[in-house]
Amino acid sequence: MDKVVSRRKFVRGFFTKLANKITEPGTENDSAEFRVKLDNLKERCQELADLDAAVFESLVAADEEPQEEVVMNEMEVAQSYQDRYKSIILKYGSYLADDDAQSVRSGHTAVTVRDQWPQTPKKKFKLPKLQFMQFGGDLRDWLAFWGQFQKIDEDPDIDEDDKFQYLVQATAPNTRAREVVESYPPTGKNYKNAVESLRERFGRNELLVGIYVRELIKLLLGANKKEISIAFLYDKLETQLRALATLGVTSETNAAILLPMIESCLSEDILRVWQRTINRDSILTTAGDLNKHMLDSLMKFLRSEVESEEKIRMAVERFGLTERPRLKDKTSPESFHNPSQQPTVADLVNIKFE
Repeated sequence: MDKVVSRRKFVRGFFTKLANKITEPGTENDSAEFRVKLDNLKERCQELADLDAAVFESLVAADEEPQEEVVMNEMEVAQSYQDRYKSIILKYGSYLADDDAQSVRSGHTAVTVRDQWPQTPKKKFKLPKLQFMQFGGDLRDWLAFWGQFQKIDEDPDIDEDDKFQYLVQATAPNTRAREVVESYPPTGKNYKNAVESLRERFGRNELLVGIYVRELIKLLLGANKKEISIAFLYDKLETQLRALATLGVTSETNAAILLPMIESCLSEDILRVWQRTINRDSILTTAGDLNKHMLDSLMKFLRSEVESEEKIRMAVERFGLTERPRLKDKTSPESFHNPSQQPTVADLVNIKFE
């Protein structure tokens, strides 16, 4: 700290000497030399700010807590040098570059006392490395793949030759997607063409919308063939609806189509409860937005049913109210009707006589 304080003393002296020369009458007549002096003053001011920050940090890091008077005196002296620099620049700002003068007039100087005070260091965590999701050509995986690779595609600091290699690594070997990418020579000039070909083959909106609508239809057919839990049904519906919303198929424009499809997935009991619910809610809606309101209400209703089922399950399990399988009594009369449950010699030996 002593070395920093000693160095700051010399820099402050040089700053004062330079500032006095700048403010001497007639100095600004030589505009080129005057501009150089202003630039030097700016550099010394920045150097002072760095040294002041180092002194403040040493005071805070000391074993003994610094006295308030010492800290306040340090801040006042540091601020006085900043104020003098600011007053000089405001007076002779026409000799500076436009960006420097504008920053001073707007009150945004390069250094402030608040910036000098050491900030609390941010914690750095060693996070696991992200791995590419390899795209193989399945249209259902396109949104997840492009959501990850888009960051590389839009990064201006990555060379297009490197982007092409990343694109190759992001496609699964021996798949249609890899074949499309490898159909271009691996050079930076062909990167945009390869990406555009991938989009045309796998990323067109009409293709993706058709895939997710078919997934809804499959869910409908599966729900009709076998009984599925409402939680599973709700999660699957939310997945498909969110994917469609990402592609621009929103409930505002397609509620009339999506609503009957989702209703067809529900069991008869759930559907009866739902119908009783919409009879009360639909009174408050107008005809124009009825379908959208009903679709939103249906999803909220399903979510509330899932939450209720989860609460009931947790309450029953937590307090031990679930029925446990009873051990069958092999000596009961009913057991003789089942040969596998008839008493054996081992059972007779284990009988305890009172």
